[in-house]
Amino acid sequence: MASSDTLAKTVSKDDIICYCFSVTYEEAEKLFEENKIVSFDRVPAKTKMCGADGCRACELNIKEYFFPEELGGSVNRSLRPAAVRPTLDVRSKLSDAKTAIYRWIDSHAPAKRVLVHVGFPVLMSNRIRTHYRFMNLPYPEGDLPIGDQELRFSFYDASGKLQSNHRATLGCGAVESYDVAELSHFDASSLDLQVGYCWITLVPKSPSYYGTLRGYVEFKTPNHTASVHEHDFRLRSMRFFVYRSKGPKGRYLMLLHNTTEKPAKLKADLSDQMGDVLVTSRFELPGLGSGFYTLEDFFPALSAVDISKGRIIGVTSTQPVAPTFLFWDSNSGLITVQHH
Repeated sequence: MASSDTLAKTVSKDDIICYCFSVTYEEAEKLFEENKIVSFDRVPAKTKMCGADGCRACELNIKEYFFPEELGGSVNRSLRPAAVRPTLDVRSKLSDAKTAIYRWIDSHAPAKRVLVHVGFPVLMSNRIRTHYRFMNLPYPEGDLPIGDQELRFSFYDASGKLQSNHRATLGCGAVESYDVAELSHFDASSLDLQVGYCWITLVPKSPSYYGTLRGYVEFKTPNHTASVHEHDFRLRSMRFFVYRSKGPKGRYLMLLHNTTEKPAKLKADLSDQMGDVLVTSRFELPGLGSGFYTLEDFFPALSAVDISKGRIIGVTSTQPVAPTFLFWDSNSGLITVQHH
């Protein structure tokens, strides 16, 4: 297993690698060593990470930083603990069964050229940069074919105006990282934060299965990185838990994107721990537009004392909205993302 000292400069040992269970890179390294995990397939078998109870958004990061040879890279084998492959336990049997079921379903369905639409938020300035990473890998076992994918990017600014398009090809067995600043109109040297959204259409170049076709968005600051898997959530009702901590904290932020071309009217309620509504505010999002909000932005008329009583923000919308929820301290660069 590769040492965490080899992590990219923008990744810190205390960055989160698994958001479902709040596991840092350093904790993951110790966990893998203690459980003598020598390959990725043992991760869901011996830990909660990338298992049935999680979202699997950390799979690519785990492979890249701890098992790069599984993505075609190289690793110093002497860094790995010598270990005999562990005997299958209940969790590994369930994980293997789940993989087998998915593979069986695919093998009994005809290969198709099905278009897939996914999206992700964009944050860009000289303090934060957005990257998109995608892997087009076959199943670990079996011979179900996968095909090359054409990626069609469409970038929208906060007002919902289409600013630029870009096309790229993701070959079979490839893992690519795309710097949004290089593909779009967003300026990574800007002092002002730019907010927007990117919609991607995946077009298979031939009839194929999807294998482990997954995409991830990464937010990189000068000294931290947070990643989250792409999603196609389109919600009319959602709730956010207000962040509470006695330690240093930065800003608690919500990015909402209107997924339709019609203007969206939204209502936000701030409730206390008993569920009683403290204050209500209303605002709008233009068609295909995005908004980036702090707690104070949602409720500008509420005093700091009253805001401190808030525990849950409930948001309803007349149009489906794609939410992203994050904690970002622009001074220290610390950033974490909640993917749901």
